Amino acid sequence: MGLSNTKIHKYDLLYAGLQGSYWAYYASVWSFIAVILGFYGFSGKAVGTLTALATLLSVVVQPILAARADRSERFRSREMAMALMLMGFGVGLALLLAPLSLGPRGVLFWLLGLILSCISPFLNSLATDLMARGEKLNYGFGRGFGSLCYAITVMIVGSFVEKQDPKLELTVFLIILIPAILIMYCCRLPEGASKAKETEKALGTIEFLKANPAFIIALLGAAFFVAGHNIYNTYYYAVIDRAALAGTLVMGTTLGIEAIVELPAMSLFPTIHKHISCEMLLTFAGIGIFIKSVLYVFCTGGPMLYVNAVLQFFENGLYLPAAVFFVKEHIATADQSKGQGLMYAAGGGLGGALGNYCGGFLLDHFSIVASLLFGALCGLLCALCFYICKRRRKAVQYA
Repeated sequence: MGLSNTKIHKYDLLYAGLQGSYWAYYASVWSFIAVILGFYGFSGKAVGTLTALATLLSVVVQPILAARADRSERFRSREMAMALMLMGFGVGLALLLAPLSLGPRGVLFWLLGLILSCISPFLNSLATDLMARGEKLNYGFGRGFGSLCYAITVMIVGSFVEKQDPKLELTVFLIILIPAILIMYCCRLPEGASKAKETEKALGTIEFLKANPAFIIALLGAAFFVAGHNIYNTYYYAVIDRAALAGTLVMGTTLGIEAIVELPAMSLFPTIHKHISCEMLLTFAGIGIFIKSVLYVFCTGGPMLYVNAVLQFFENGLYLPAAVFFVKEHIATADQSKGQGLMYAAGGGLGGALGNYCGGFLLDHFSIVASLLFGALCGLLCALCFYICKRRRKAVQYA
């Protein structure tokens, strides 16, 4: 066994540690942000406004930071992510220890949400940076491990979140973040930049979009995917209520099933991708959203919900690695951070807001069935966008 194999093993473990710790510390606080803010006296409207502002502002801030990372020789994705993690630790420590009134506490939680939303695309860019330098990183395994850690953290923290002071969740957040920062410090890029990075010049965001018109269609596809995905995840309690089931046990079981099936789906992605293009995998993921949304309309019991959860393999399990590799394959190396950031912002920012708002509006004024059917429509639109990208692949020059 040579040094090359040792390096591959090393970066697979380090990257899995980064993704696992990120989704664990993200889940420990932000997945329960409504409960935490409610404990401190924030109204439901204030909670919605605060979380929406954090998510939407990341759509603007993250691409700006990504453009800075693309143009810098020393402060790239790894350094940007580490800086954000250190800022997050400082904000979390202030929330835990400082005697704060309602206003400053809300601002700090908003800032924490913004920071957390901005970190993930840099982890994706770090993976493409490693692969550009010749490291055969299994991105799917690392990202799948992140999903598993997210599910485990949600189940553990969720068992005491409603009974304890939120300082306990903040303590868990800080404890997980410490090794995460150390892992990032150890995950140094191999010496020497990629040849493409040396010769290419990073574009500004507007120039980048003008040079990559087909990528704009892909951004729309990402937004529609996350919109559909968020509808049945955010309002899953309404799906359970409609099926007349007890919520806690069913939600915990389905969450566990989805996390379990995502890990093999993402780990097998390199093998699957050898035979199927990213555009087609993303198209299949959109169809997966459509099928899951429609099946949720007809779910009448726990077993049907569990079977539907297995479809996560073909939906989120395919989408997450395929979206990252789509950018890697079609966007210039010098613009990778920007491309990954825009893909994440279009999905997690615009798509998340679209799904949450429209899903909630339809639920309040009609029923969960209307919300799910809108989610199904989003899935079809997602599939259409990426299919168009596939058809235009030869006609439109990607960067």
